[in-house]
Amino acid sequence: GGGRAAGGRARRPPPSGPPPRPFCPRGGQTPPPPPPPRVRVFVAPPDVILLDIGLPQMDGYEVARSLRARPATPRPLLIAITGYGQPEDVYQAKSAGFDHHLIKPVNAEQLLSLLDSAPRASGRRLQ
Repeated sequence: GGGRAAGGRARRPPPSGPPPRPFCPRGGQTPPPPPPPRVRVFVAPPDVILLDIGLPQMDGYEVARSLRARPATPRPLLIAITGYGQPEDVYQAKSAGFDHHLIKPVNAEQLLSLLDSAPRASGRRLQ
């Protein structure tokens, strides 16, 4: 007895009161959460978007679905460039609206071929 646990160590009493506040160097205030991710609208719509799948906060599938859900947005060629290469990953990319799914490391000739075949909605040439 006497407040000792097995092995002779003293037991700590359970904490009382509010939980400790996280350390924050700016005046002791907890920082606000990051703003929700947004898909930016382009001033000049792109002909091609190369997009990674494994993004923080909003993955590439969500970005693709968001871009494709905008009826007023021209439809750029949307290419997933990712380390995810299982058949289910390819299916998810196509379902989200990607036109092509390339696995890292990307074959440069394959990418250049896709870029050359991209429709030029803006009339610009890719350089």
